[in-house]
Amino acid sequence: MKLFRTFLALLISTSAFTQDSVNIIVSNRVNFETDYNKEQVLETYRNYLASKPDSIYDNPYWNQKEKKAFKQFDFSIKFLLQGIGSKNLSQYMDLYVLTIEPSGTERYTLRVQYQFKGGLKSGSSIWCIHKVNAIKEDNKWVLENYFNEATENWKSTNRGLINYHHSPDYKVNGHEANRAANFLDSLKKTFNINKVNHIDYYLTKSADQLGELLGFEYFFTGYTTGVTVAPIGRIYTSVGEFHAHELVHLLLYNQDINRNFFIEEGIASFLGSKFQYPKKYNEEQEKFQNDLIKKPNYTIENIYSSKLPFNSYNYKYAFGARICELVYTKRGIEGLKRMLNTNTVNEEDFFNFLKKELAISSKEDLKQLLIKE
Repeated sequence: MKLFRTFLALLISTSAFTQDSVNIIVSNRVNFETDYNKEQVLETYRNYLASKPDSIYDNPYWNQKEKKAFKQFDFSIKFLLQGIGSKNLSQYMDLYVLTIEPSGTERYTLRVQYQFKGGLKSGSSIWCIHKVNAIKEDNKWVLENYFNEATENWKSTNRGLINYHHSPDYKVNGHEANRAANFLDSLKKTFNINKVNHIDYYLTKSADQLGELLGFEYFFTGYTTGVTVAPIGRIYTSVGEFHAHELVHLLLYNQDINRNFFIEEGIASFLGSKFQYPKKYNEEQEKFQNDLIKKPNYTIENIYSSKLPFNSYNYKYAFGARICELVYTKRGIEGLKRMLNTNTVNEEDFFNFLKKELAISSKEDLKQLLIKE
């Protein structure tokens, strides 16, 4: 048996697994011979990647507690596979298992680097270092979000609707917490919202620590300073106690409405970012205005299809915010309410709504209205 394990360890460390052709290379630091559990943990991780992890179902390789508590139980998966998908993982990525280390009784932490094919010589960025736990459940290994370990010693501080979660040495800024509470009260009154009565707000010291809560040792894919998971009433942020953009996302979320991306991000920018960072917001709107006027490729079709290059600001957010401003200018708060309560996820529905509310007949009319207003 020992001879077999030695051979298996050597095979794994010098070659790749071939589950669905996903290339998984194991670091020499992962010693299977001294700890047989590591083999089983890695096998669980490998099987999970081959089990369509970006599909929501009763995945056998994830723990029951989190599956019962959360519809999207893997906090990292939408970032990990965004733009790739599990079926294309083997086509684009090589996986390097950096470490598998015990982190408690019957718990191990995996750190797995995702690198585009070709390695560093290709000049492409490391996608991320995934950080996830494996725990024993019903005598078998299953995966668990690293979030639980990362926050197990955190404290909570309540301010109105918001329950702030933070590390023991984090000092909650009372002034900013009060700003957040007043901002929420204003939004609730304006949009007649009574359904939100509790927000779990996770305060992190940096975007990297935020990434750790989501399951990343190195955070590139999906890198952000704020994330809202509205269905479970959570915000993760490194901005501080008052992150207006994310608060708008959470408060105006409606599980029964499928909103267009530009409306979802636009309303958070128009009501949140503009309020909190007016100078930056206006500067980006000026850049967007200049691009609309001076650059022929800035058509509504190209903006909507995300076919334009990055130009020192997020033109998609600027476009969405300008749409919301137009609706508010033409139709007031009631127009915004109609916009937020209309299914616009499909392109046709999105533009039909704008044609009706803004009294336009074409996408070119919309562009000219954006420039004019």
